[in-house]
Amino acid sequence: MNVRGFYRVLGPGILFAAAAIGVSHLVQSTRAGAEYGLAMASVLLVSCLVKYPVLYLGAVYPAATGKSLLDYYARVGLWAIVPYTVLLLYAMWFVLAAITVTTAGIVQAVGGLQGSPLPVAAALLAGTALLLVIGRYAWLEHVSKWLVGLLAVMVLAATLLALPGIEWQQESLALPPLSVPLALFIIAVAGWMPIPVDASVTTSVWGAQRARERGAPSPREVRMDFMTGYVGATVLALCFLLLGTSVMHSQAIAPADSAGAFAGQVLGLFTAQFGDWAFYLIGVAALATMLSTQLTALDGGPRQLEQLLEVAGVARKRWIYPVLVIVYAAGGYAVLAFAMSSFATFIDYATRLGFLLAPMVVVLNHRAVFAQEFAAQYRPGKWLERWSIAGGVVICATSAGYFYWLLG
Repeated sequence: MNVRGFYRVLGPGILFAAAAIGVSHLVQSTRAGAEYGLAMASVLLVSCLVKYPVLYLGAVYPAATGKSLLDYYARVGLWAIVPYTVLLLYAMWFVLAAITVTTAGIVQAVGGLQGSPLPVAAALLAGTALLLVIGRYAWLEHVSKWLVGLLAVMVLAATLLALPGIEWQQESLALPPLSVPLALFIIAVAGWMPIPVDASVTTSVWGAQRARERGAPSPREVRMDFMTGYVGATVLALCFLLLGTSVMHSQAIAPADSAGAFAGQVLGLFTAQFGDWAFYLIGVAALATMLSTQLTALDGGPRQLEQLLEVAGVARKRWIYPVLVIVYAAGGYAVLAFAMSSFATFIDYATRLGFLLAPMVVVLNHRAVFAQEFAAQYRPGKWLERWSIAGGVVICATSAGYFYWLLG
C-alpha cells in the first residue's frame, strides 16, 4: 500500500488518537512523569494494553453494521442508553470548557498574550465551530490527520531532546509504598490512559458517519486505521511521561495545580533547560495536541446527540448537526464565563460517572461484537475475545477499586 492509499484508509482511528492525545496526555501523563518519574510508565502501558479490546470494538462495530454503538445500546434497552445519555449531557459542556481553557492557555503562553483567557477561548470555539459547520466530517478528518501528524513529529523530537536528562536506574522504575493518594492517582491515570472506555462510542459514531459517506471499510482497513491511532496514542502518552520525568521529576519541581498553568510551566522549564529555540518545538507540539482535541471534542458531542435524536425517532436533517455544534460551542463558552471556579468539582463528578459506566460499556461492547448475528468476516478471533473478557474483568475491578479508595 502506498502513502496515498494509507492516508485514505486512516479515519476514525486517527480521530480517536486526536481525541485521546489531549489534556490526558499533555497534562495527566506529563504530571505522572513529573511526580513519579519512570515508575508510572508501567501503569500507563498496562492501562493501554487492558483497554485495547473494548476500544477496538467501537471501531469494528460500525464497519460491520453501518451503525454506531448507540444504536445497539438503544436496542438493548433503556437501562443501557439512558445512563450513557445522562453522562453525555452532564459532562459534555464541562469537558469542552476544560479542553478549551487549556488550549487557550497554551495559545497565550506561546503567543506571549496576557490577561483573561476568555477572548482566546471564544476565538477558538468560534473558529473550530465554523470549520465543522462548513466542512463537516470530511474537514474534521483531513485536519485531524495533519494535526496528529504534526504533533507526533514534534513530540517525538522533543522527547529525543529530553532523554539525556532522565536517570535510568532500575530503582527509578519502582513506585513508592501504596497509599490512598497514590492509589487514587494510579487509578486516575489508568482511567484516562489512553482515553476513558466510553470513547469507544464516539469512535463508533465517527465510523458510522464515514461508512455512510464512503462505504464500509474492509476488516484489514479497520484494523490498520485503529492500530495506527491506538499505537500512536500509546507511544505519545509515554513520550509525554518521559518529558515530565526529564524536565520536572529529575529536578524535583512541583507541578502547577491548573491544567493551563501546568502546560505553561512545562513550556517554560523546557525552554530554560534547552534554550529559546526549544520553546517553539514544545510550543507547536502542545498547540497541535490541544487543537486536535479541541476539534474532535467539539464534533463528538453534537454528533452523538444527532445520533441519539435519530435513535429516538427524529429524522436526520442536514441542519441539525450545525445547530448542535453552535449550541455546544456556546454552552462551552458559558461554562467558561460563569462557572470556571467549579471546574474541579464538575470534572471530578464526570470522572466518577465514567468509572460507574465503564463496566456497562465493557459488557455491552463485548456483547455487540461477539454476538452470533455479527458479520463473521468482521468478528475478531478467539484470542481477542479472551483478551476482551480478561480486560473487562480488570476494568470492572479498577472501577470498584476507585470507589473503594475514594469512599474508604
